[in-house]
Amino acid sequence: MEFIREEKRLKITIDDIDRKFLKEVSEDNHNQLCTEKAEYDFFAPYFENGEFEWVFPEDINALTSAPIIGVRGEGENLNIIEAYGYMDYAIYSMLEELETHGEIFLQKG
Repeated sequence: MEFIREEKRLKITIDDIDRKFLKEVSEDNHNQLCTEKAEYDFFAPYFENGEFEWVFPEDINALTSAPIIGVRGEGENLNIIEAYGYMDYAIYSMLEELETHGEIFLQKG
């Protein structure tokens, strides 16, 4: 998985191994890709030692239920300094879109 910062968005791409995994999960149970838990579980290994993490909307005073990925400051500033929301959340699943297209885009907030 690769996280690519663009001017006003974050592009997330997956490789063939991740795409195969998502396809297998989808074939086993299509609805599993549409759950918040599946999204959290899928991204967890990539967030463990990286700079990105899940952000709760209330942490940044956002009025949305969109999945949000962010970056915290370092040292004494542990506030969220970057936030990206998957604003298509009401229509599409992040994981289904990754499986189908190999990439998703999150809007910078």
